[in-house]
Amino acid sequence: MQTLKRSLCVMLFLCLAIVPAAAQEGIQLGMPIVVNMMVFSKTKSVTVKIDGEYTIFDGEGKIIQVGTSITKAKLIARLDQFFLANHMIGADRITIKTYGGVHIFLNGNPFGECMEFSINGKGTFSAINRIKLEKYLIGVLAGEIDDDTPLEAMKAQAVISRTFAVFSLLRNPDSKYQMTMTNPQAYRPIFLKQTSSYARAVKETEGVILTYKNCVFPTYFSAVCGGETEFSGNVWELDFELPETIKCPYCRHAPEIEWRYSISLANLKKKLNKGGMKIGEISSIDPKKKSAVSERVTELVIRHSKGITHARSNWLRNALGSDQVRSTNFSVAMEDGKAVFAGRGWGHGVGLCQAGAAEMGKEGCNYQDILRFYYPGSEIKKLD
Repeated sequence: MQTLKRSLCVMLFLCLAIVPAAAQEGIQLGMPIVVNMMVFSKTKSVTVKIDGEYTIFDGEGKIIQVGTSITKAKLIARLDQFFLANHMIGADRITIKTYGGVHIFLNGNPFGECMEFSINGKGTFSAINRIKLEKYLIGVLAGEIDDDTPLEAMKAQAVISRTFAVFSLLRNPDSKYQMTMTNPQAYRPIFLKQTSSYARAVKETEGVILTYKNCVFPTYFSAVCGGETEFSGNVWELDFELPETIKCPYCRHAPEIEWRYSISLANLKKKLNKGGMKIGEISSIDPKKKSAVSERVTELVIRHSKGITHARSNWLRNALGSDQVRSTNFSVAMEDGKAVFAGRGWGHGVGLCQAGAAEMGKEGCNYQDILRFYYPGSEIKKLD
């Protein structure tokens, strides 16, 4: 592995430069890296519980309360002031910090040691968890993969999740937060036990990231690619270069590789109109364009009583539900007043295939092998 200096910079588009910090320009991330995750963007109340010492600061960093525990106290916003357990704290922005690994429980879910609350107005407030990157990753692994995933595949997931988090930090350095509980990666609040398989995968790859052409890049991944990964430009409009697509023989036996979804034409019309279309009674749906690198549909033609409408397949997938239309690698047939979608894969198909990575792990591949397979031309580096 190559070693990077502690500072990361943005040059043209999020490049990592292996040069002394003093010679760098752009954004620098201190060590340890801390991420800002939005837990609630707009809530009227939250139940707080802390089993240990804590300190509450106002927006200027002044200590306004110190204690040894909080037992299920309700935090609310009223008249631009926070109230905890019906006692006014007297600030419109507060930070709660704990020490020694003590969790802050919000509505029964454990979070990291620093939580920032800000009043939005009209009795609502937001909550942002400031958490060290390596601890954040344990929750991401818990949200993205099963705990019985082969260790090497889990390590590969840890590396790409770390890389994606660093990319997000560099991409939005001045934002109050760079991620939510679901975007760009799923996060599940869990007790951060250092003995868990998730914690082991994070620990054994600590600081390891991927770069492409010496740049941090968004290390996309999906559940099942269906046999071939997808070109990112067919899914999103991006302003950076990503590794090439590959054929994947490893997910062919995944139970989720084939799927089928049936919906009445009346409900289909309703869902598409709710999504922003203005269509009449549907008579047919046909693929118009397909990806040049896979069998995925990129554009559809919908014929209906009001005319002909063209739609991006990813838009239609989101309108109908990504758990229903699991990928854009599908065909559509009209059967007895229904539209029947039959397809392969689960997800957008860009980057690592989680089912394929798990199979590679079962076959004895290490996490480096997995990463090099799914991100050809990328380099494995370590933040030091």
